Amino acid sequence: MDAFMFESLVEYATGALYVLLLVALTVALIFLFVRTRNPGFIWLAIAIVVWPVISTIAYNLVLHDALARPPAGWIHPSFLERHLLSVGSVVQEMYLAIKTVGVLLFSVAVVYLRRLATPKAMRTY
Repeated sequence: MDAFMFESLVEYATGALYVLLLVALTVALIFLFVRTRNPGFIWLAIAIVVWPVISTIAYNLVLHDALARPPAGWIHPSFLERHLLSVGSVVQEMYLAIKTVGVLLFSVAVVYLRRLATPKAMRTY
C-alpha cells in the first residue's frame, strides 16, 4: 500500500466520520426538540449542522469560480485594475462573513436555550 493510497483512504474515512457525526448530532437535537419543544434546539441544529454544510458548499463554489476566472463576474473590473480589491481579499471577506453568520446563529441558539430553560432543567446535580 503506497502513501498516496493511504492518504486518500484516511481522507475518505475522516469525511465519512464527519458525515456520521453530523447525522448523529442532528438526530440528537431532533429528539431533544421533540422532548422539550424548545426552539433553541432548532436554532442549534441550524448553527451547528445546516449552516456549516451550506456555507462550505457556497465557499467552495465561489472559491473555485474565483480561481477559474480571476475577475469573477460579480467583482467590478475597475476594483481589480486599480488594485483596490483582489480575488484573495474577496475570498477572505467571504470567509469572515460566513464565520460571522455562524457565530450569530449560535448566539441566537444559546439565547433561546437560556431564556426558555426551566429552573428544574437548570439544576446541577
